[in-house]
Amino acid sequence: MSATGSRTPAPPLRRRLTALATAAASTVAGAALLVGASPAHAMNGPGTPPYWAQSPFSVPSGTGASLPFTEYEAEASTTTGTRVGPDFTQGSLASEASGREAVQLTGSGQYVQFTLTSAANAFDLRYSLAQGASGSLSVYVNGTKQSKELSLTSAYSYISTGGITGSKTHKFFDDTRMMFGQTLAAGTTVKVQVDSSDSAVPYTVDVADFYNVPTAASQPAGSVSVVTEGADPTGANDSSNAFNTAINAANAANQSVWIPPGTYLVTNPIQTQKATIVGAGNWYSQIKTNMFIRNSSAVSGPVNLSGFAILGSTVGRHDDSSANGIDGSLGNGFTVNGLWIQDTNVGFWLQYGNSNGTVENTVVESTDADGLNFNGNASGNASGNTVKNNFLRGTGDDALAIWSYPTADSNITFANNTIVAPTLANGIADYGGANNTISNNVIADDNALGSGLTISNEAFLQPFSPLSGTITVSGNYLIRAGAYNPNWAHPMGAVQFDSYDSDFSNVTVNYSGGAILDSPYEAFEIVGGDGTGHVVNGLNISNVKVQNTGTTVFQAETGGAASVSGLTASGLGVSGTYNNSYPGNVAGAYTFNLGSGNSGWSTTPVLTTFPDPVQPGALHASPAALSFGDVKSGTTSAPQSVTVTNPGTSAAPISSISATGPFSQTNNCGSSLAAGASCTAQVTFAPTTGGNATGTLTVATSAPGGPLSVALSGRGITSTTNLALGQPATASSTQGTFVAGNATDGNTGSYWESADGAGYPQTITVDLGSTQPIGSTTLNLPPSSAWGARTQTLSILGSTDGTNFTQIVGSAAHTFDPASGNTATIALPSGTSARYVRLSFTGNTGWSAAQLSEFQIFPGGAANGSALTANPSNVSFGSVAVGSTSSAQTVTVSNPGGTAAAISSISTSAPFSQTNTCGTSLAAGASCTVKVTFTPTTASSANGTLSVASNAPGSPLTVALSGTGTSTGGNTNLALNKPTTASGTTQNYTPGNTVDGNTSSYWESTDNAFPQWLQVDLGASASVSRIVMDLPPSSSWGARTQTIQIQGSTDGTNFTTLAPSHAYTFDPATGNTATATFTAATVRYVRLTFTANTGWPAGQLSELQVFSQ
Repeated sequence: MSATGSRTPAPPLRRRLTALATAAASTVAGAALLVGASPAHAMNGPGTPPYWAQSPFSVPSGTGASLPFTEYEAEASTTTGTRVGPDFTQGSLASEASGREAVQLTGSGQYVQFTLTSAANAFDLRYSLAQGASGSLSVYVNGTKQSKELSLTSAYSYISTGGITGSKTHKFFDDTRMMFGQTLAAGTTVKVQVDSSDSAVPYTVDVADFYNVPTAASQPAGSVSVVTEGADPTGANDSSNAFNTAINAANAANQSVWIPPGTYLVTNPIQTQKATIVGAGNWYSQIKTNMFIRNSSAVSGPVNLSGFAILGSTVGRHDDSSANGIDGSLGNGFTVNGLWIQDTNVGFWLQYGNSNGTVENTVVESTDADGLNFNGNASGNASGNTVKNNFLRGTGDDALAIWSYPTADSNITFANNTIVAPTLANGIADYGGANNTISNNVIADDNALGSGLTISNEAFLQPFSPLSGTITVSGNYLIRAGAYNPNWAHPMGAVQFDSYDSDFSNVTVNYSGGAILDSPYEAFEIVGGDGTGHVVNGLNISNVKVQNTGTTVFQAETGGAASVSGLTASGLGVSGTYNNSYPGNVAGAYTFNLGSGNSGWSTTPVLTTFPDPVQPGALHASPAALSFGDVKSGTTSAPQSVTVTNPGTSAAPISSISATGPFSQTNNCGSSLAAGASCTAQVTFAPTTGGNATGTLTVATSAPGGPLSVALSGRGITSTTNLALGQPATASSTQGTFVAGNATDGNTGSYWESADGAGYPQTITVDLGSTQPIGSTTLNLPPSSAWGARTQTLSILGSTDGTNFTQIVGSAAHTFDPASGNTATIALPSGTSARYVRLSFTGNTGWSAAQLSEFQIFPGGAANGSALTANPSNVSFGSVAVGSTSSAQTVTVSNPGGTAAAISSISTSAPFSQTNTCGTSLAAGASCTVKVTFTPTTASSANGTLSVASNAPGSPLTVALSGTGTSTGGNTNLALNKPTTASGTTQNYTPGNTVDGNTSSYWESTDNAFPQWLQVDLGASASVSRIVMDLPPSSSWGARTQTIQIQGSTDGTNFTTLAPSHAYTFDPATGNTATATFTAATVRYVRLTFTANTGWPAGQLSELQVFSQ
């Protein structure tokens, strides 16, 4: 990202498996959201969000699920383990924990002890082991060890989804459960402890859910038992046939199927038009399978399921629908009540005509993908399908989702569910559909690449039905929701409204009531996720409580309008509203129509760069640390600045600002810093002795998080300072563990040795960190007499850039004798300066390799005590025609120090050039000039740097350069950012990708449907004679030939041939590009018709460039 935050496009959506391009498309719907286009102004990483320990169970009555357990957080219990977290960092263990914290047990005797506040006879423990580990964990009740231990495994954890850009290995936690065989009264202590027989350390304990499980249910009258039909309740034998036989018999008699207590192995999923299958309870009737129901076409139904558990064993994500606990159609009027689904790919993937059904009182834990997804054709009457009072934790994709492909999902209700710690994507997602309701749910601790709740027009596949009618979102509580998206390089809000593939135009979204608590970033994000400018309209937000955010209430990244009333906020990390559209970077592009009752937040100031998350009310320092490098003892460095900012909503008091150690400061901050204001502290380093020095700049304040601290460091230089100590060292070769770094570690007992018998020359090079005057070097071998005297022949070379070396001291023989310390000292010529110092060995009388234990380098002459300065500090050339050179602009380089500064090089980065009068030395108090010019080669903005390398502190001195190349004549790409259309599109590989100036994004036509065409509207008739066609430059594409005809039109209806059908070769080895030239013609519309592609059964193009000559 450039310093101005301009957008780098994110990678395109990952290609789905071929099977998923059909109506059987499966569970990647939520995850694909992660890799859309990136709105502008990236952050410099996720920052450190503030943390609050709000429980997802401490919410008002009527919110979330009414659950049959009491949950105990390990970090809030008695423990001798180590607390892990809190942490929001993607890929960290704590980030996936409930409450972002857990406890780790690393040795025998360590434990977590829970004291029951209500009676229980069973518990479910959420835990994590190291990848590949399995083992037991001991359980104690009131200090008495139980005969049964918990069985733990990581076999179903640690999922890597390389096809989902930006994802990291995730799903660290799993669940294990145990019944005690007795009822434990309130006040009982239950301890999980690492005993000597428990060898799977470390154990990470997240939470324990304690249940008081009712007794097993009795067989319903008139039901058919699967055991009677031959099912094995021990789980030793496959019971698939027995289940099918029981279902057929029950259906023939219009009866239900009974699953007695036991564990049943079912290897083949059930397919049935209708059934009522009842278990004794989900702690008693357990089915070992990854997929229990698979109806891959619509059934009449109903298929009713209740009172049993589906315990899977999936390893890794299955996007082919092969391991979904309940898959496909359950028909009309189905009911699901009291299931427990764990370690399957998806809990419920419901498609093919589900209607008027209910899923309730069910637990879904530790899935590899979605918890429950309505995937098209899942509609009903006014009451529709209802998902209520369920508990979902640790799902590997959206916990609850609506995906309106291939037809609309309508009248679906998600109500009173509790969702905790999805490890990828969102807590709840509504992708399209009509008149759906999301109410009174609790969503906590969503993880990377998702929001707590998203209302979205992201299609993933076509045909897709965008949002329509009225989407009602009411009474939901979101806790620590929202996450940093590494693909977009900025955060996703706790709640997201995303016009990804189409405008919010035929829909009203009413978001009301409830609360957004403790968001690490912003509360609401309004975005057009594909980066093409789709707008969000029809949004009404009312009577919402926002409490504690890391940044703002709103983050608006597209156009449109929302009505907001009754939104009260407190504890905001940053004042104002991010409101900057992409594309176009239009500040204030989104309109907020404010009604009555809003308080604690404001739409101003309008922020156009994404703020870092901060503790509400806390001051912020940038940078967080200062390094002064090497400064001569007895002199003072040039000042460096620290900017102190108050991003909060009220003034912050400052009682003092101070610096410790050999550092000093001056500031303009005063005794109070207003909301939104900044001040500056200037810090200098004045060493009085040689060696490393550290200190702290401290801003004393009573604001949250105070005092604010900035780390300070530098090194004082005297004639006896070893400049090489601790610096990076490299070598031409190494023998075993005798590495180059041993020569700069300050220990003469360790040493570097080149590869034995490898011949000469052999070199070792140390990087001093900056160009400095050097006067001598002392070389050591280990002092032990065991080494024996030897002579090594070597020369000394120096460089300022690490590439171009010149000789400092010619080759000579140097004797190393333990009797005199096994050392050699070599004086260097006066005036020598270098950053990189190299020894080149050509002989050793004592061994067949070069050897060195310490490479010490000492200063020469007087170290320059002041940094060079440049005026101006940045240069802008404005607009310059491509291929021409601007007039020169002057930069004056000055040496304010008391000694001459050695200048080793002056350079610019392309497309900028320079000439200068500075020479190789700049006297104390003197100045020189650098003339800089700009010669753009492309029609785009350009940024570069003028760099002056010297031995002065702070080297190199840099000056920012900028300019914009503008096209003239026939070299202008007439198609850039113009409207495009196509005969067909696969997934999100839309035709607009071919004119966005980014060769990494691309269009792909409908697969297996030649001929296919792509068309661009140039906006007005123009002379056209050349077309350049690109595919992504990545070698992963492979060479291919596409057969393409090129046509033109003035009216978009009547086309003439510009270039006949021809086979064009695209080869990554030569840029993956092809050019077509033809007789000039005046056209407005240019159409490419594809009839063949040797690399894929579709037309493909990343850039279509059209030129007049």
